[in-house]
Amino acid sequence: MSCGVVKFMPREAFFDSWDSLDAEDLADLVTGTPKSPTTSGWPKITHAIFHSSEKVFVIETITPSFSALLRFSSDDPKAGHYEIREFKKSTEIGRTVTVVPVKADAKDRKVAMLAPFKLGFAIRTRRDAAPNPERIWLIGLMEWKDDGATDHAGSDQLPSHDGPT
Repeated sequence: MSCGVVKFMPREAFFDSWDSLDAEDLADLVTGTPKSPTTSGWPKITHAIFHSSEKVFVIETITPSFSALLRFSSDDPKAGHYEIREFKKSTEIGRTVTVVPVKADAKDRKVAMLAPFKLGFAIRTRRDAAPNPERIWLIGLMEWKDDGATDHAGSDQLPSHDGPT
């Protein structure tokens, strides 16, 4: 069962919109019929827990090529961390730097695809090991459990957060 979706990429790919456009996106821009950004094909979040006492989310995804775990808080952005395990490769470990909640009416093409989700986040992280590259994580959540084992699959009760975007 999927709790939502997650995508992470090098920071440069997120901010350089021309590099992040595929051939179809470029063709759409030329013809004047740009398609809406989508999360289809993004890795599914397999576990999502909100620790209400700490105001911290923990999400996990597992794909055939990697697994990733991210712990983050919009109340204390620098308190989070992540781990990416690429199968048959080394493990990348790092910390969260910035956590930005994505509002439901977000218009920015880089995050607009998260608007349909109950909660959306754009998170900047930095790898612990040199040369310390940064990543941007885009997260869309539809379901999660809290540390009291409450299922928020159909709930309108959301953790409170405010943010730009």
